[in-house]
Amino acid sequence: MSEPQPTTKRNYLRVLLALVKPRIIELLLVTALPVLILSAKGWPDWQSVIAVVVFGTIAAAGANAWNSIIERETDALMTRTQNRPLVTGEISVKSSIVVAALLTFTSISGMFFIANAAAAMLTAAAIGFYVLGYTLLLKPRTNQNIVWGGIAGCFPVVIAESIVLGEVTVNGWLLFSLVFFWTPAHYWPLASHFKEDYARAAIPMLPVEKSNQVVAAWTLAYTVLTVINSLVIYFVIGLGAIFLIVAILAGIAFLLLSLRYLVKAKQDENASSMEVFHFSITYLAIIFIALAVDVLV
Repeated sequence: MSEPQPTTKRNYLRVLLALVKPRIIELLLVTALPVLILSAKGWPDWQSVIAVVVFGTIAAAGANAWNSIIERETDALMTRTQNRPLVTGEISVKSSIVVAALLTFTSISGMFFIANAAAAMLTAAAIGFYVLGYTLLLKPRTNQNIVWGGIAGCFPVVIAESIVLGEVTVNGWLLFSLVFFWTPAHYWPLASHFKEDYARAAIPMLPVEKSNQVVAAWTLAYTVLTVINSLVIYFVIGLGAIFLIVAILAGIAFLLLSLRYLVKAKQDENASSMEVFHFSITYLAIIFIALAVDVLV
């Protein structure tokens, strides 16, 4: 890794944004905000929105900053991540730790004072699980890392529900499980595309240790579970026709793309998986937007 280099004030914001990986945060908000609407049975109050948008974003930023600190050496080995600021030396480890600690403290305390104790505890659990459970323990040790480590990405929906209700209900856990099943179907295609990077960094992602066909088969399996879960949500929560139609159409598209990936992987070990990855993001956004619209209309 490079030695820390002087960073101008003009570029410091860019460096901080790169440290906290804002693109990951966007998807968390897409899932959390509709759950506020569902839990409030309409438009939520401004405190709830602030809790999710402001302190939820800060929490995710803090978790991502810790991840960047811990993975700085492996990031240096991977083409996809070798330009991150801790690798290039645009920010020091000490400064990054200060940023991560401040973000973590601010998010948890903000959730406590703006929302409630349940939301604060779940926020702390989400950050802790992502940093300790996934980044430190699971990711470097098992090819199922993204399955169980993906639990961290499921927390925003239950945090959002707890902000409104002060607890997590069956509805929250069903939405939690939707994101849980979706995560491997979303991330394994990306990991397959960058498997040489992961192999170079000695990270045992499933595509590093198994064939592309096996990865595609598991991707399809988790896609099936995701689509089934979306239909269970419709029946248990008691949503309307808007959600059902979107869930069916988006689910069919997701299944067909995952199936096509499997067919191509059987014929070509290097078959591309990126169309599944890209559509999986669209799928999750559509499902949660449909959830919000269904409640509001």
